[in-house]
Amino acid sequence: MNNTKLHIIIFSFNRSLQLDCLLRTLVKNLTFVDYSVSIVYHHSGKHKEGYEKLEKKYKDFPAIVFYERVREYSFIKNTFPLLFHDRNAYRYLKYKFLHSNLDNFKILTESLILNSPCDFTMFLTDDGYFYDQVKIPDNILEKISGDPYQVSYRMYVGKNLKDCPDLVEDNGVLQWNYYDKAMYNHWAYPFAVDATIYQSAALLNIIKPVFYHMPTTLESFVVTHCRSRKLLGKGFSPVKSNFVGLFINRVSSVGANYSGAISTDMLNDKWIEGYELEYSFPTPPNQQCLIPTEIKLMHPLNLDIIL
Repeated sequence: MNNTKLHIIIFSFNRSLQLDCLLRTLVKNLTFVDYSVSIVYHHSGKHKEGYEKLEKKYKDFPAIVFYERVREYSFIKNTFPLLFHDRNAYRYLKYKFLHSNLDNFKILTESLILNSPCDFTMFLTDDGYFYDQVKIPDNILEKISGDPYQVSYRMYVGKNLKDCPDLVEDNGVLQWNYYDKAMYNHWAYPFAVDATIYQSAALLNIIKPVFYHMPTTLESFVVTHCRSRKLLGKGFSPVKSNFVGLFINRVSSVGANYSGAISTDMLNDKWIEGYELEYSFPTPPNQQCLIPTEIKLMHPLNLDIIL
């Protein structure tokens, strides 16, 4: 392999405090991984100030770069050519949310993959958390490189999850076939925007024909695209997961993931005031995503706030 460096692309909207928490766990627990981070974000209202503060905090981390989404979009140039591919026209006619508030999300995401020198890419969303050290076996990267349109490595699943199927374990790694009829839930979902490693060039070729406009549609529409072509069928994971989703709020009106109801505006205000976020939850978790048992806001000069 020419380059084993991992390109981590993090998607964020109005959650600078939660993003800071994710970045702190990433810096702490990816010490054995050579990586670079691209943060694709957008905001509304006072959240602009939150992201400006976050970018200043990480200005001395050259591996972490921020990219703001902008309203640069043309139906003729960006949407129309995609309508001739796969199910794009059907989705465009069915889902009215694909008609408005479009920006350069797809263009920016794909340009970051294209222009990165990294052989491998992983997406994350800003409500994630690395709760344990990440060690990616060398043979896993070799497997991904050897069969890039089929093999991926998913870090948010493992035997610690209560719904984990009976999987083959080999040299400290679990493996399965996403298209095995005995698989279900995360083990039957061949593509994810959370903590799953892909070969960069293959990933770009897989997602490029698909019309999507945000992380939720990127995941759901690409899953359908993969299933129709039996792509990304070979799954691998650690025996014990090292990443979890902590759903304390929702920022998307598309999809119906369960979550808590902690205000993003309140969290942004506290972030600007100087607070940091930390969670308590059972480790290892027995679910891929959960609501923490305790949500704590910490300030160097003030008392902690328990939410």
